[in-house]
Formats: sequence, structure tokens, C-alpha cells
Amino acid sequence: MSIAYGRGHHFIAAALIITVSAAPALSQGAQGSQFRPRAPLKEKHFDSDYKVTALAQPVDCPDLPRFTGKQRMVSGIYTPRKEGGTSYVINYATSEDVNTVRNWYRQAFTSNQWQITRDQDNYIKAHHPNGHYCTASFNPLRTGPEKCKYTLNFFQKSK
Repeated sequence: MSIAYGRGHHFIAAALIITVSAAPALSQGAQGSQFRPRAPLKEKHFDSDYKVTALAQPVDCPDLPRFTGKQRMVSGIYTPRKEGGTSYVINYATSEDVNTVRNWYRQAFTSNQWQITRDQDNYIKAHHPNGHYCTASFNPLRTGPEKCKYTLNFFQKSK
């Protein structure tokens, strides 16, 4: 019985020695192949005219009526563009379902001279003859009384 214990003990000790002596080589290999330092991130420089401002309340987008269903503005920003015009990103939540909101915007675009360039399940992209363009994107909400969150990405061209 002491022989079996001795052999088992030597086997465990030998396994520990191999594992400990191989650990630095394994960790160096892992560092060399998987954990290479990344190049420093490049800074983004914006024109001095670039300024993002939060919206305190919804704005009326030219040539596009406001959704007539019950809704609330969740957040919004606008940015004057150096080349002229203003970009808006406005997020809304509504108790209407996604299909109702999407169909309403589809109808609003077509009845106000917008040309729909993309019409997908979750967004509609359109251009207006006055130079404006808009993407309306739609997402269902699963909790709470509101059933849909939608975003208007609207560019208003200066006249």
C-alpha cells in the first residue's frame, strides 16, 4: 500500500512541476498572440461650427406633419451643418403599435410629396423635392403602456 501511495504521490508531484514550469511559456504565448497592444485611438476633430444641442421640446419638420397619435418625445438633438441646414434626431414613444406608426409615416411621406427611397419593416427613408431627407425607424416596446419607440433622423435644408 505504501508503494501505490508513493507512486501516486510522485506522479502528482511530477505533474505539478511540469505545469508550473510550463505556465510562464503558455502565458507568454497567449500574450504574444491574443493580447497585443492596440494602436492608439485617433482623435476626431470637428469644425468649430459643429455643435450638438439638446431639444427641450419637439420641433415641426418642414413638409412633414407631426404624428397624430398619442406620443411623447423621449429625447432629441439638433446640429447646424456647415454646408447649410440642420440635422435633427428626435426619439418618441407612443401607445400605438409599430405597424400603425409605420403606416402613418408611409402615408404622410407620400401625401406630402416625399419620395420613399427605402421601405423596410423597421424603417422608411425618404427625400423631399425641397432638399430635406428623413429616416423614420420603428422599434416595438415590450413593457409598459407604450408599444412603439420611433426615431426621426431629419435633415432640414436651408433655403
